[in-house]
Amino acid sequence: MVYQISDSKILSLQNYLPIAEINNLLQYFYLSESDFHDVNKSQGKVFFSEEVFTLFFDRFNKLKLDEIIKAEFDYKFTWEEVLKNSPKDELIRVWAFNDGLEIKEHIDDLDKLGQIGDKKISLLLPIFKLPKTFTKGDFITRDRYVNENNEFVKDLYPPQANKIELQNNTLIIFDAAYPHQLTKIINPNNSFESSLFLVFMQIF
Repeated sequence: MVYQISDSKILSLQNYLPIAEINNLLQYFYLSESDFHDVNKSQGKVFFSEEVFTLFFDRFNKLKLDEIIKAEFDYKFTWEEVLKNSPKDELIRVWAFNDGLEIKEHIDDLDKLGQIGDKKISLLLPIFKLPKTFTKGDFITRDRYVNENNEFVKDLYPPQANKIELQNNTLIIFDAAYPHQLTKIINPNNSFESSLFLVFMQIF
């Protein structure tokens, strides 16, 4: 399934991992709760693991993700370049989100001067315990808003947006230069095990 957003695109790959692997990952996250670190009051906890990295790196290679991204986004890369340019814990992380948490609108492809940098691709895999106990937590994205100098300008904010309800075990691939956010999660069962876990990776 491909979500089309004006001149940008979101690629959605459903049932990405076997159910047994999803259940094993959830158990691994639960056991690793003390390794998840708080980011700030409004966001979730973040965690890096060699085990998770190895699993997803292996999956990305089997999927031939480089070929998919070249075909869908016209962006070429090699895994050797990706690993050479970035430490593993910068490439892939796991986030845990619970009641009242959100990711405010931002772009992943912004340098320190506020300009759009080299093109990046972001990947997001939602994983959560079923039946789902939270609502909201939708992924929202819109066309990027920049001026003629390729600078991020809020005044050019386009009103139109695309909302995607995150589905368990559905890999989402998108152009990181487009504004996106995660709406505030409502989760009365505020336990760690009922969190929305997001496996996040960037290619740049």
